[in-house]
Amino acid sequence: GTFVLRPDGKISGTLMMFDPSFNYVVAPNMPAFFLRNGRVVAQTRSDAQGNYEVALSPGYYSFVTAGMGKFGAQGITVSAPTIAEEV
Repeated sequence: GTFVLRPDGKISGTLMMFDPSFNYVVAPNMPAFFLRNGRVVAQTRSDAQGNYEVALSPGYYSFVTAGMGKFGAQGITVSAPTIAEEV
């Protein structure tokens, strides 16, 4: 996935998972780790509604979550916000 940094230098999202009946539901209170070159550079935890936010620099990250008998990993790209040029 691709994320664009907010003006405060953070990205945000909602962690989702499949429940035992394979329904797609939010993943509350789940740790999330952001790795570059095999090292954790940031971590956060989703809230009760599965929402999270974390401060990152632009670049490519491995995004890993684990908990509640679940595990997820994917590559993400974080890009800087574009600044609209005045005419």
